Amino acid sequence: MNANCMPAITVEAVPSGYNIPTWLLQSICDGVCDNHLFLYPNEGSRSQILHRLAQLNVPIDTTHHLTLRRFISLMILDSGLPPVLQDSSGLFLSIHAHVKKAAESGDLPLMYSPQNQRQWSPYQTERLLTLHRSLSELKNPWNWDNDPGAKEFDSILRKVCEQLGGTHPHHALTSLIKHYKENDSVPFTLNDVQGLFVLDSAPDYTEIERTFLQQIGGIRPIHQLCVPGSFRLGYHGSHLLEGDWEYVNEETLPSWIPKHQIWDFDDINSWRSPVSLERKTTYHRITVNRRAHCIDAAFEILHEYRKSKNGEVLIIDGSAENNRRMWNSRLRSLGYLTGFEKQSLEQIPSLASLAQLMRIGDGLDAWSIDKLKSLFENQSLPLPNGGVGGLQHPTKTDWTPRPHPHILENIARTFHVRGGLGALHRWLSTLSNATPQLGIERERALQELEETQWWLGCIAQTWHPLLDKYSQEVLKTEIIGCSSGEELPMPPRPKDGFQWLDMLLSKLDWGSLKDLTVGHNRSIAGLQHLRESHETTQKTLKKANLEVPSTGQEFLNYIDHLIQNTTVPRTRNKGNQIQILTPEEAQGMEADLVLLVGLDVGSWAMKSPRVPWLDAQSKLRLGMLHSDLTIRKGRHHLRHLLNSATTVIVFDSTKEEGGGPSAPLAEWFTELRQSGELSLLQNPPSFLPQSSHQTGNLNRSWHWTTDEHGEAWLTPRPFTVSVQDGVIFAERAGHRLRDQRQRLGLALRDGLQPSGNVLSKSSVAMAHEVPIQLDRFHRQPSHKNLEKNEYLPWHLRKYLLSVDGLNLRPKKSQVSVGSNQHESWPNLGMKGSRSNGPAIDPRPLPPQNMKSEILNSVMGYSTPIEVDVWSPSRIQSWLECPRLAWMKNHLKAQAQESQSEDLDHRTRGTILHDAEASLLRFHGVPTAARPITSPRPLDRTPLEQLWLSILDFLMDEVSWLKRDDAIAVHRCREMLGVTPDIWRNYLEGEGQISIGGRIGRMLLSDYSLNHAAPLACEYGIGLDGNSAITLDACDDKGNSSPFKIRGRIDRVDEIVLDENQRKEAIADGVLSETIVSEPMTLGPGPLPPANRLVVIRDLKTINGPKINEQGNRHRRGLFDEVQLALYARAWELSFPGDRVVGIGVTEIGESTVHYLEMDQSVSKYLHDAEIGERTYYSQKLHRYLESKSSEDIGLRALIAERLRTSNRAILAAKSGNVNSTPGHHYSFSPIRLVYPSKFGGNA
Repeated sequence: MNANCMPAITVEAVPSGYNIPTWLLQSICDGVCDNHLFLYPNEGSRSQILHRLAQLNVPIDTTHHLTLRRFISLMILDSGLPPVLQDSSGLFLSIHAHVKKAAESGDLPLMYSPQNQRQWSPYQTERLLTLHRSLSELKNPWNWDNDPGAKEFDSILRKVCEQLGGTHPHHALTSLIKHYKENDSVPFTLNDVQGLFVLDSAPDYTEIERTFLQQIGGIRPIHQLCVPGSFRLGYHGSHLLEGDWEYVNEETLPSWIPKHQIWDFDDINSWRSPVSLERKTTYHRITVNRRAHCIDAAFEILHEYRKSKNGEVLIIDGSAENNRRMWNSRLRSLGYLTGFEKQSLEQIPSLASLAQLMRIGDGLDAWSIDKLKSLFENQSLPLPNGGVGGLQHPTKTDWTPRPHPHILENIARTFHVRGGLGALHRWLSTLSNATPQLGIERERALQELEETQWWLGCIAQTWHPLLDKYSQEVLKTEIIGCSSGEELPMPPRPKDGFQWLDMLLSKLDWGSLKDLTVGHNRSIAGLQHLRESHETTQKTLKKANLEVPSTGQEFLNYIDHLIQNTTVPRTRNKGNQIQILTPEEAQGMEADLVLLVGLDVGSWAMKSPRVPWLDAQSKLRLGMLHSDLTIRKGRHHLRHLLNSATTVIVFDSTKEEGGGPSAPLAEWFTELRQSGELSLLQNPPSFLPQSSHQTGNLNRSWHWTTDEHGEAWLTPRPFTVSVQDGVIFAERAGHRLRDQRQRLGLALRDGLQPSGNVLSKSSVAMAHEVPIQLDRFHRQPSHKNLEKNEYLPWHLRKYLLSVDGLNLRPKKSQVSVGSNQHESWPNLGMKGSRSNGPAIDPRPLPPQNMKSEILNSVMGYSTPIEVDVWSPSRIQSWLECPRLAWMKNHLKAQAQESQSEDLDHRTRGTILHDAEASLLRFHGVPTAARPITSPRPLDRTPLEQLWLSILDFLMDEVSWLKRDDAIAVHRCREMLGVTPDIWRNYLEGEGQISIGGRIGRMLLSDYSLNHAAPLACEYGIGLDGNSAITLDACDDKGNSSPFKIRGRIDRVDEIVLDENQRKEAIADGVLSETIVSEPMTLGPGPLPPANRLVVIRDLKTINGPKINEQGNRHRRGLFDEVQLALYARAWELSFPGDRVVGIGVTEIGESTVHYLEMDQSVSKYLHDAEIGERTYYSQKLHRYLESKSSEDIGLRALIAERLRTSNRAILAAKSGNVNSTPGHHYSFSPIRLVYPSKFGGNA
């Protein structure tokens, strides 16, 4: 182009509110403008005109209707320049690779200093691209003394684009300007173009855009249509002319432009243009109490509008991108086609799951239990069995590689296997040595252990190309089955990450994935676009002489980048009747109804975007300091929107704290108030019926509220509490089905006349459960109304909802409050001076008969639950709350277990139990076997040898103690009293470890029991080949009601009497000289002589305890739990002739104390016996139902009472009683989420 050729650019003033002026649209329809080219401000305005012309059957050449971006791309093609490169992952990765190489070679010294362990990151490349994008908008971008390296980056960018054979978008305009400076030829696109119309756009063109369009003006004349007004404030449209210029008039109008009447504007400062006056635009202001009400209120307006009109609607939301899914969901519910908007792959569930699954072996949580479970529990990317299958076991034909979640959870918990470096090695080594736990069916456990080990090995082999070198080294050795001892076959390893991805996709359950995609999920399309993006990126990188990373961390980062930067394009099945747009997207568009919904300070912010390395001083030197540009654009957009429709409705969130209109809208409101025009916005829209906002109409959508100026404004009324005739009730507005259902629910709750039918009576009953239970809770009997020393009668248990008001876990000072000598026995505890005494356990509480089949089915009754053999733990759960027991044991509904950072409390307990078992084995008492025939006290075995036996157990079974992490250090000190360093030295044969720590103190306490000879350890009742025991229990009326139990007793000891004490016991008929073959009786009356006296111990790990909490766990085991009593009676029935004279909890905390609740009738033989700390609580509190006192038989009466309580729980299950028993136990149970905090829940 001739450098002396002046650009032919003219400017014409047009009123705000038009897409295309009427005269120009008519000229297009008449065919007068077939050789004219139109530049639209955005895609929305272009599409609207093309759609309108198509409706009028006007033939159009779409290449003459362009946006600036489309025009630039066409001009690039016309000029013969390399095509504009798509902003793709391949382009970015090519740029990043070259920039990284340059930076690490020292070519960007102000941005990066090469050091060990430091790498140039993709984020730094993104920042450089952002800076370069801003600088590329300038004519002379490199006149910057403080350039941190953008010029060098520009050179790298050009080199990359040269390799790729394209033009970077940042260089497009610069290349065009340079090309047309050097060439005089007319571009092909402009050959048949007589002139260009540039439609009104918000300020301001960038320097490079203005230069380019001015250059085009030297080739073909340009006629700009601009809205007049203050350019400084932003009301004037962006213009191309520089210096002093004038609008055209009828005399200066270029000849190539169709003749028309030039708009002679008078008041350029008025916000209202002739367009809105001609349309008779009405304006309405709606105030909202909360911004969250805006969307609902907008759809209420749409609902009423569509009843009478069918015009085009623009919904303007400054946060349209963030809210688009919500808007589209609501529009689809009204029957409008919305299609799918452009969506990033990382927003699609299946791709997000893929990104998570591929990093199973990466990061600080590599191979964690949660990551492993995601392989077979993931619903977004269904991968049956984690993608493992088709393998045959060498010897066991019915064994297959599959995960057993409880095995994984137990291994992770017991061996403290957490995620991170080395986790895969810990998993495989632990599973390779795993053996079945006590109490589990051995054959089934062996199969489950090896199947889980096999499955994990297969997963590791499949993920091999994605793993770090340390994990790959682990997989070099064969995997030998922990149960069979056979080498387990493994799937073939993928050679690289892409083969792994193909394998993964081939293993997907595509049928399930297809079902997920119906209606809203784009998973299959997302996976397809990921594949296409990879293929395109691979070709791009090949052009740039780069290779696609295929293994390890680089491959993971590569796939992550594709997922984050690839989008699924919007679908075409989208209607134009209602559009959701930002103010910028709506520039130049017209409609019948415009809803300015999201123009508040939070949604439509006026902040200027930040550019890396460009502070205010640098921007000023470069001529880029346009701090007011954003608000100028906002003013221009708002002025157009206010004049673009027949009806404009503005939403104002001033009432909400922290809300309020954005700056342009706030300025407009201020202008209206100052001019007295604000009152014009008070009238409701004409299509809104009066009944929708007239006082007195129930469930109306609107009401009138008064602002601080005393003016009434229409306000949405989604939910309101009203008072009528002294009655308080709730109103719910809205026309959606959910609103109708809520109105029905509110009417039912408030006792009003319902409209509609209930879908489920059970749902209504469920809604009333908590209010009814709360009422019962406040009415239930308590000790508050009793006099001192008065007992709460037993018969009141049927009115109780919770036992939190009863004392079932008495402290030491409370256990003596009350007596079994009172005529009212059993009872619910005596009221003392400071606290209440222990209650005889009334659980499970009977359900309340609500006289309604539906209410009863929801609140307390189910189908009978039959269990052949019960365990103490299952009985205990039915005692605490039948509803919880029903959910956990019958429905198997419980919260997913999460692994804590610290060692699980169950694992700590297991270690201490197993340490106890190891020292007893060394002493001669086998684990999980029948009782020995010649028991001896522990002090008959040297103490040091017992300690060494424990250390040997820890060496073999608790491998994590030698680690250096914080948990291992803390727990090693706690358990042994030494650091992991000392423990490792001991394992290597260096030095000795003296008795210490929690385990050492437990050993010393055990060793002091010189009158207790261990008989059995972990003895299985109904386990290990032993038969389940039928306990001779009675019901509350004294009738026989036996039941079977199984379980495992921690420890059983025989009491060792000296010769004189034994003779005295035989003389008194307590012990027998001959073998007794009948079990001890359980009831009033004298007991027959026994073969031996035994005690039952239950080991419990506790924290502390504090001084005032010592013995609490023991008392809880007696009064709140049934396990000890059930085991005591089961032992007597299993070994006829044995008499249990003591039961108790061994509290293992900072110190170990062996508590025993003793039978007082044998106390005279045990004056100096060391068997533990003895208690006699039951002697005062318990008696048999059929007796009035309990002389010397308190313990046996306690056992009988606990059997009776257990029987009550079993009968409740058989009767189908699943009523809830709210209490503090809800705070750590799954049901806490649905019960109010008053009951111990979280709701």
